[in-house]
Amino acid sequence: MAEIEDDLWIKPDDWRSYEAYVAGALKERFPGAEIRQDVRLRGRHSRTERQIDILVDAKGLIAVECKCLKRRVDVKLVESYLGMLDDLGVRSGILVTKRGYSKAALERARNDPREIDLQIIHPDRLSEYQHVGVPLIYRGELGVWLAPPPFWVADNELTNEHGGPLVMMYPLGHSLESAMRSADVIYGDILSRSSEAETLADAAMPHERDLLLDEAGTEIEVSALKVSDWNKITRDALLRWADIPSTPRDCELALYVDYGDQVLLLVARSLSRDRVRLEKMLIDVASDSFILHVQSPVNARSP
Repeated sequence: MAEIEDDLWIKPDDWRSYEAYVAGALKERFPGAEIRQDVRLRGRHSRTERQIDILVDAKGLIAVECKCLKRRVDVKLVESYLGMLDDLGVRSGILVTKRGYSKAALERARNDPREIDLQIIHPDRLSEYQHVGVPLIYRGELGVWLAPPPFWVADNELTNEHGGPLVMMYPLGHSLESAMRSADVIYGDILSRSSEAETLADAAMPHERDLLLDEAGTEIEVSALKVSDWNKITRDALLRWADIPSTPRDCELALYVDYGDQVLLLVARSLSRDRVRLEKMLIDVASDSFILHVQSPVNARSP
């Protein structure tokens, strides 16, 4: 991971400015969340006061540690921080470091048996194209606000490419490239429904056909369900599970939600085959969504 030179960044010993910068960036990424610096909480096991650099309260707590070090984060530091998170009962943490991390540190963060979600990130991952919050995607006269899963970001980096989805979503701490390589990802799009598509299955068929053409040997299972959005409006939906033997991400789950002339499409790609977890994640995103009717019939992208 590239390092930022000190003359272009905050000096190594200026940790207060470093924490203030990270807190400010998080406030932009978590609109409406409560963000506090230098928080003291009592440990449930140690029975002593523990210090958190930055605490984010956004649908759950995220403890942020700002490491202004001259060396890389190592596995001992990660284990110490995981222990503190467990002591505090906080299930999500972020280590922000401009000096990178060892391979062992990253593996330890990814594989905690207590299921604590710890991300190690560089300050430049708090980037201008990532959005923590609820992005709006729209096509034609239909707009849908989509809430990513907790502690995920919405990313529009690919949406300017021809044929790109309207929004990508992945865990905070990843870039789009690293998420595509080693994490769960969800993309959202709106499909225009042709006049010949009498049913939701008919509307989903072109997307399914493209998958079968691109990935030989793919096996597909489809089930029907009902999905209620944030406003308690219930719509017909389809879940499509695809086994894709030719790729490292050997499974894909798609959710199609019927909006009349258009269809909301959510697709999860994962290295895991935990179908129950993926189904819940997509249905939760759809259930937290709400509709916006757009007056201008112009295709557009997530902000």
